[in-house]
Amino acid sequence: MRTKHQTDRLLMTLVLLGLPIFLSLDSVWLSQYFSHGQMVANVIMIFFYCGFLAVSNSKLRWIILLMTVIGFFGEILGSIIMTLYRYRLENIPIYVPLGHAVIFITIYHLCRQPWLWRHHVNVEKILHILILTVSLGSLILYKDIFGFNCYLLFLVFIRNKVKPLFYLMLFAMVYYLEIVGTRYASWTWYNVLGNHMDYFTTANPPCGVAGLYMVFDMLSNYIYLFFKLKFKEREQISLPT
Repeated sequence: MRTKHQTDRLLMTLVLLGLPIFLSLDSVWLSQYFSHGQMVANVIMIFFYCGFLAVSNSKLRWIILLMTVIGFFGEILGSIIMTLYRYRLENIPIYVPLGHAVIFITIYHLCRQPWLWRHHVNVEKILHILILTVSLGSLILYKDIFGFNCYLLFLVFIRNKVKPLFYLMLFAMVYYLEIVGTRYASWTWYNVLGNHMDYFTTANPPCGVAGLYMVFDMLSNYIYLFFKLKFKEREQISLPT
């Protein structure tokens, strides 16, 4: 019988290795031969989402749920209201807000692996250099001003983090996800769509879009801590004197 630790490691591995195949389900290429790819992707994401919920502790479950809700409203803001990007079928696929939480928890478990944590200092240095190189390259080659500003937001967010491995790995993962998704045309950013000529120029995808994920993380943790403190206060008030 699998332990929770073995299960979350299995789910983590499947997410990391299967991401290109998963996103291909909602690609323009596959839609020529199979019109229900997005529906299949939604079902698969629900399975992984429920799997991570099942093996997570109480705090992680709340963070996953909060990140899902925040991610959903973030998608409404970014995709529908601000139209910064557009999904292939001009909707918000179910796998997207659920996927925000799944990516978060996948990187969380990855960074807890002993083989990675033993070398975290060197890995952090390498990731800092790679992320800076990619961000500058995108700015110079594609005039990715929007993406570079998101990268600067990311730097502000992690400036006081003593061990920023999780956030650096999350940045790398999100950028990788964005590259695969935009190459499949599962979604497209506003520079290719041709709208918002008055916005900052950007690439497809913006290099530092992972900086926006930091906002999801920050809001989820703040909301969790807020309600946790409120419940503690209520418990103290109800205790007999």
